[in-house]
Formats: sequence, C-alpha cells, structure tokens
Amino acid sequence: MKKKSNINFSIIRLIIVLILFTPIVYSEYENHKSQILYAAMVYVPIYFICLGLFVPIILFDILLFLKKRNLKNLTPTFIGLFLISISITIYNYHNYKIYQKTIFKATSNLVNINDEDDIEYIIEFKEQNNYLIKEFLHGGLLTNYYYGQFTKKDSIYVLDKNISDNKISNRFVIRTINNKDKKEKLLIQINQKNIEIFNKFQFKIKCPK
Repeated sequence: MKKKSNINFSIIRLIIVLILFTPIVYSEYENHKSQILYAAMVYVPIYFICLGLFVPIILFDILLFLKKRNLKNLTPTFIGLFLISISITIYNYHNYKIYQKTIFKATSNLVNINDEDDIEYIIEFKEQNNYLIKEFLHGGLLTNYYYGQFTKKDSIYVLDKNISDNKISNRFVIRTINNKDKKEKLLIQINQKNIEIFNKFQFKIKCPK
C-alpha cells in the first residue's frame, strides 16, 4: 500500500511539473511566430513563479533519491528540466533568427487593409541567405514573424515563400531613384516575367549602420 502511495505521489509531482512548464513551451513556440507588445511584462513574472514552484519539487526529488537510490524518483525533475531546456532552445533560436546580422532591410509604407486595420512590413535580408519578415498590425501591438531563405539571381532577390496573405510578390529588384537632391533605394516588387508590380505596398531600403 505504501509503495502504491509513493507511486501516486510521484505521478502528482509529475502532473504539477507538466502543468507548470508545458504552457511555457507552447508560449515560446507561439512567440517565435507572433508576439504581442508588452506581453513579456505578463509572462516573464509567470515564468519566474513557475520556476519558484519547481524548486521544492527538485529538492523533494533529490531527498527521495538519496533515501531510496532510485532514479525513478527524479523523473519529475528530469521532465521539468527537459521542458525548460526546450523553452530555452526555442527562445535562443528565435533570438538568433531575429538578431542575425542584417545585410539590408526594406520598410513598407503603412497601408489600411479592409478599412479595419493598418499593416506595415519590414523585410530583413540577412547573412547566409536568410530573411526575416516582420508584419506589424494594430499599430504595432501585434507582430507576426515569417522566416525563410532567399536566392539572388543577377540583381533579382527571390524569397522561398510568399509574404502573408496580402498578395505581395516574393520577387524583388533594387532600384535607385533621385528624390529631392538625394538618392533613395527602393525594393521593387516584380512578377515571374520580371515586370514591376504596382500595389499598395512600397518598400524603401535602409542599410544597417
């Protein structure tokens, strides 16, 4: 009976660990794709609370292991540490994709979509033929992220995916124009026949300092 009670107690500790950290893994996965402005002010304190609740479980598991010398007693701790490592890996991967060195980036104008919301894009062409697209909605309150790779054929930049659902081309060419006594670089959308596409989104290029 005592052995069964110990098993049930271990299951309870494991369930607590899953309740604490499974949502964090899911949250980090979603943050890699989409983020709400200032949301970190809410979920970061929650993360620390979860870690604080995890510490007593670790201590209990260690004491139980030292007493019974059975690795099964450390299962809740191992699972918790595994979920934490997944969360940290996703977080670090997101930061790598975001902060990888940018060769140049192009920012669109602010466009009203369906008379309901304004939308703006930033396309960052990065090292190793990676790109990052930031889609700003609701005045920047929501940011969606799109990742992929581009190829450069002569002077044409081709993205491996289409941008969101707003019918923006995945093919671009850089054009330099004279604007009020200064030169300005634009990222021009083109179609499969390399003909310029005219739509609501116009992209201006900024090179990193």
